[in-house]
Amino acid sequence: MKTGRTLMDLAAEVQARAAEKEDFVAPAAALSMSDDALLIVGGAGFPLQPRAHAQLAQYADIPKAYYDRLLGAQPEALAYNVNLWMRRKPQSDRRMIRTLRGEARAFLSNAYKRLDHEQMLEAALPALGEVPGLEVRSCEITDERLYLKVVSHKLTAEVKVGEPVRFGVAFGNSEVGAGPFWVKLFAEVLRCTNGLVVDEGLRKVHIGRRVLPESDAVLLAADTESALDHALRLQLRDTVRGLLTEESWRGALVRMQNAATSRELTDPANSVVELAKWGGLAEGERESVLAHLIRGGDLTRWGVAQAVTRAAADVDSYDRATEMEALGWQVIDLPESAWREKWAA
Repeated sequence: MKTGRTLMDLAAEVQARAAEKEDFVAPAAALSMSDDALLIVGGAGFPLQPRAHAQLAQYADIPKAYYDRLLGAQPEALAYNVNLWMRRKPQSDRRMIRTLRGEARAFLSNAYKRLDHEQMLEAALPALGEVPGLEVRSCEITDERLYLKVVSHKLTAEVKVGEPVRFGVAFGNSEVGAGPFWVKLFAEVLRCTNGLVVDEGLRKVHIGRRVLPESDAVLLAADTESALDHALRLQLRDTVRGLLTEESWRGALVRMQNAATSRELTDPANSVVELAKWGGLAEGERESVLAHLIRGGDLTRWGVAQAVTRAAADVDSYDRATEMEALGWQVIDLPESAWREKWAA
């Protein structure tokens, strides 16, 4: 798996960002774009990061391909289009603009519930501290998400002879509308250090009560709607405890063992092409999966999943690597009938 940063480096970056971010809420009609594609909020101009550009294009109902073409070739024409549609929004329609280090990183509904990385870590680390023998195996903070993946030295078992796995938990969060806050069962295959994000656990979307500004652009206080409430802290603690019970991780282990005894692929090259279509793999990712599958020599569902998660370590993006670790689990969790119907007839 991709290792990312150390936990100390991650915590330092989270705290640095916490001190350098500002959030505004304003009526959409009071927002505008300058001719050089800056988002104007309360008289100040902010360059937009890619996620904010995509969210603004969607909100203004401007096709993304057309938006991007104007952004690159005619930013003044893009500003005209954005401003035309923004002025037509009702005064009651308000947006939340999240900024970091002088750039607009997200353009969201004012009902977006801010559950930020520092709050997530403040809740997660004490919950993890209750579990003996845990080790942080990978963590990272990207422009769009934070990840923390830990395993327990006490929760180890074999999928098959000579192939032990170690279980733990993984956390993910986005501050910019790139997905929910989640806590899931995590597994590391010790022979190859591949990671698997198991689709079991807690998922919380960022939806709360609407923030209603009294003027054109209000700077939100750092603690406005941002604290992780007590009930969610308890739910997170209970989720971590539940995922690390023997019942939970043994259930995942049985599914891995079933995958390791599944029917083998009859046409690996063609099957990986179909897998790429099903799992949304890009061409380079597909080629990497096939190479690792052939090198590993295991054509069962377990072997295919390991090829996918090993290919995850080859991609540049930590975000994408984690998505592929989750895809590996989806392969494992396929019913045998679906596996045979799709690829191993």
